[in-house]
Amino acid sequence: MGSETDLITGELNWSFDPTSFSESLKHRSAEDVVGEIYSHLRTPIHSFLRTSLGCSHLAEDITQEVFVRLHEELQRGATIQNLRSWSFTVAHNLAVDSHRKEGRDRVSEGMREAGEADNPEELLLAEERHRKMGIALRRLSVRERQCLELRAEGLRYREIAEVLQVTIPAVQSFLARAIAKLKEDR
Repeated sequence: MGSETDLITGELNWSFDPTSFSESLKHRSAEDVVGEIYSHLRTPIHSFLRTSLGCSHLAEDITQEVFVRLHEELQRGATIQNLRSWSFTVAHNLAVDSHRKEGRDRVSEGMREAGEADNPEELLLAEERHRKMGIALRRLSVRERQCLELRAEGLRYREIAEVLQVTIPAVQSFLARAIAKLKEDR
């Protein structure tokens, strides 16, 4: 495979040859490599976490922790076969830990964090759409919602299965049920 950028942004192949990655680390600092990965994965990981946690501030903290852990792993010389899958797995696990430790309820802060709309009518319509989407999403099981969120972030079925530690057919089933339920609510 080509340069490190190809390893991160490759549309079809997020996996890479550990040997070439190890070679790239010899020529670049772990900070540079993590910085490059951060620039490509920060937004989708933060979006996934914000949706999962319902809190942008907590999502930001956990997003940062994902990349701190990536840096630590690289400094230890760990071999990561699939950066995107590894990063989303760590994000998912940290979110689960956060729910356990803090006993958090899913609080939807999306509308409050989006800021005030210039037009009160637009704000009201946005709040109504947000409310309806929340109702529809609450009908989904936790696994259905997680699969849908990860798929919306662009992960392939195989990667979703790795992140959630389920089989690919289970991912297919969860997504099919989620889509069917969402279609019912239209």
